[in-house]
Amino acid sequence: MHYQDERTSGCRVSDAWTYRGLKTVILENELVRVTVLADKGADIYSFVHKPTDTEFLWRTPWGVRDPRYTVPSTGDPVSVWMDYYEGGWQTVVPHGGYADRVYGA
Repeated sequence: MHYQDERTSGCRVSDAWTYRGLKTVILENELVRVTVLADKGADIYSFVHKPTDTEFLWRTPWGVRDPRYTVPSTGDPVSVWMDYYEGGWQTVVPHGGYADRVYGA
């Protein structure tokens, strides 16, 4: 049997979560909680100041969509990216959509 001593103070990281079908990692301490969608390329979906329950990241009205059950609206790469755009903080930006060359990469 696997046993993990759960911490209640200090910095904590937990990868035992899924949100709408996507593997999720939660990083937190007494002041902030950061939710990362690991299955979406480490998109930061939530950044909450816990004492005031303030969410600092904008979210789309449709939120997170499970790609296994969502049909893209078109085959256009930009449209597909927007279909799955949940708000938050994307680590892929500014390179979402069409392939682009920046500084030779």
